[in-house]
Amino acid sequence: MFFSRHSVDNYRFASFTSGGAAVANGIAKTPGNRAITAPLLNMLSLKWRWQADGALRSSPVVDAAGIVYLACTDGYVYALDTSGAEAEELWSSHIGAHGATNLALGAEHLYATTINGTVIAFRMGTGKRSWVQYVPIGER
Repeated sequence: MFFSRHSVDNYRFASFTSGGAAVANGIAKTPGNRAITAPLLNMLSLKWRWQADGALRSSPVVDAAGIVYLACTDGYVYALDTSGAEAEELWSSHIGAHGATNLALGAEHLYATTINGTVIAFRMGTGKRSWVQYVPIGER
């Protein structure tokens, strides 16, 4: 999996590539409410890159400090500092064989859910687990 962030002036565009397929996720409008088109994409420049051992498992989330959190099929959740040309891995934490299916940010925690219904809270600054809770799927 390859993850990179591109920008045109102050407008950001993130791209994710896995197994030859590209999926774009980012700010889709420019000043004047214009859609990002092929000519505009040619104006993008690479801001940073990072290589993971697995494919992207869920949509990445970004905190107020600009730290990018992502989950991969290698079974890990990652926190990346993207202030340089190469993203720096701040921490990683093993979740399980298939990794997280969803990520969400709270005030001090990154929350990850797994395919079996487990919710894990990580301290955003360290990646240490604060708690783990199994939530039965399909039960009330």
